[in-house]
Amino acid sequence: MVKTLISGIRSDFPTLHISLHECYQNVMMQQLMASKMNIGITSVSSFDLKTTLLHVERQGWYADVLHEEHRELFLSTKNSLAEKEILEAADLQKLTYACYSRSNDRISNQYKGYFNPDYCYYLNNQNNILQLVAENKAVTIYPPKILGEHILLKSGLVVSRPIQGVATHATYLLLHPSDDMLSLAEREVIKLIRTEFLKINA
Repeated sequence: MVKTLISGIRSDFPTLHISLHECYQNVMMQQLMASKMNIGITSVSSFDLKTTLLHVERQGWYADVLHEEHRELFLSTKNSLAEKEILEAADLQKLTYACYSRSNDRISNQYKGYFNPDYCYYLNNQNNILQLVAENKAVTIYPPKILGEHILLKSGLVVSRPIQGVATHATYLLLHPSDDMLSLAEREVIKLIRTEFLKINA
């Protein structure tokens, strides 16, 4: 998804300098409110959505809903659970979870309690997490449409399955100030982001 966005921005604005920051939601919010960045995209769980929207509104910013979907369990095709069409919460209890290494990653923390309590992989990026999944050493949870173009899924080494009995709804928000606080290039970038997410939602 990020590669597609960057490619589109570079195509439309070849002279534009892009600073891309990958960070956790709380860090991004701090940077946005301090005017150190002007555009942010974040994934918010259902239990956090109302609080996040209120916080953004109080700061005088805007939060546009770009995309909504349910996260799914990603597991190796070598795992016997891959044969099931739909998983139950009980299926997760003996599985090893792989997630991001930051203790304040609210999304990862939301799901850790469903998995094997004795062991968890903490990694620093999505590719490392999915590599462990492909090797059948762990499982993880992501939104399938957002992750759909990853090479490990396209190659058939990793599949995703919906989970019943687990809160998996995710809302993707585009955060930005009012148009008068944005440059022309930033306004055009926001239009491009919306266009790319429309393709996902189609």
